[in-house]
Amino acid sequence: MTTGYIYILANSSMPDLVKVGYTTRSPEERAKELGANTSVAVPFIVAFKRLVSNCEAVERMIHDRLAAKGFRVAENREFFRAPVSVVVDIILGLPPEILQVSPGTITESISPNLLSKESLPWIDLWRQAESLFYGLGDDLEDREAAKLIYLDAIKLGSSWPYFRLAENEFATNIDSNRWTEARRYAREGVAKGNYLCYLTLAKISNMQNDMMSVVKATNLLFRTRAEKSDTKLESILSFVSELQSLFFQAPDVLDNINEVSLSEIRSLISELLDECDRNANLIIKFWPEGHERGLKDNQRLKDKIKSLCV
Repeated sequence: MTTGYIYILANSSMPDLVKVGYTTRSPEERAKELGANTSVAVPFIVAFKRLVSNCEAVERMIHDRLAAKGFRVAENREFFRAPVSVVVDIILGLPPEILQVSPGTITESISPNLLSKESLPWIDLWRQAESLFYGLGDDLEDREAAKLIYLDAIKLGSSWPYFRLAENEFATNIDSNRWTEARRYAREGVAKGNYLCYLTLAKISNMQNDMMSVVKATNLLFRTRAEKSDTKLESILSFVSELQSLFFQAPDVLDNINEVSLSEIRSLISELLDECDRNANLIIKFWPEGHERGLKDNQRLKDKIKSLCV
């Protein structure tokens, strides 16, 4: 029996595909080697690794199970069209004795609790991307590099980057013909459970003077949030601030949304008013020539939000 690592490799340039294999070296070396020997534009990342005593046999068992579920791409290849979490589920679902290693050997994995609801195996990638996206700490702002890392985080199961990518495409493209990418990221994010992406869809519709679609996207956001809210998602992506931004751009939406949305908004009134106060300070600081108009619009929004309490 040969002791080695079972690994899962992912690559953002190959959506929905993962490589599942084994190596007697480190999986990181194998990832670099694979990247050097193929024509892929971005490097492979190690999504998961586990040290086992009989790596060849374990690999065969995993491949057989993936093939039985219809995930195998080709009989002679180690690539499978399956989510990382599904493959990890199959690996950890093998008999415990199969995954054991010799006494004294330390097992290793990127995220031992990958299947836990609280587990975020992509969190380091997210932080790295955020640092590059905003130029935090010693990092210089590099949004193209951040985009590639966000895509890697998506590959590991994160829905957070969809909103950041959608908002960036929307904000940096004045030409409405180029909002296709923003809309695509937003719709994919919604499909993956990131309901904040409805905000981007609403903003795009507002810029296209399509109030009906703005209202529809807003109602869908709050219906989804009412069914299953995600406090971690909202905190990380500054939900209330982004919501206030939408209402500042399209205040009439508040006159047309349904009762579910109004109920959800009423629970956020205090936070929204605080955001209006912060927005007033930003208007004065960054919009010196037009701050009087901006402050009036901000006060009108604030009064409209207050009126929802009645």
